[in-house]
Amino acid sequence: EVARGKNTFGSPYYGEWVPSLAVDGIELDSSMSHSDNGVVRPWWLVDLGTTHTLHEVLILSRRDQFSVRLHNVEIRVGNTFINNSDYTSYVLFSTYLGPYQINDGYLSCRRADGIVGRYVSIQRVTPEDDMLQLVEVKVM
Repeated sequence: EVARGKNTFGSPYYGEWVPSLAVDGIELDSSMSHSDNGVVRPWWLVDLGTTHTLHEVLILSRRDQFSVRLHNVEIRVGNTFINNSDYTSYVLFSTYLGPYQINDGYLSCRRADGIVGRYVSIQRVTPEDDMLQLVEVKVM
């Protein structure tokens, strides 16, 4: 796991639910990254510090009545820092249509071929303003 404790960035966030909470190792809904209300195509980004060959990204969403907010996301990998909402220059690692269900646990997004990169983005790609809520993200 190469993302824990690394620098994170994201869409404007709700209250104290900062992007770094998704890589703090705490798997509780009370410790999650939470984009602000009304943000269209919310995004989250982790800087792994150096390049790695990435084979799997695990995503744990909140597990309550709002779990269905995780849907229609793309995971992308890149080598250039981008701190906005356009990650189309990154390589598409995986997509998740969802919606996430309370008992889904960690979503496993895998690439047997591996993608080399330093930055991993997770972004909703449909125009709803559902919040992006990530309890934990693990990158392997």
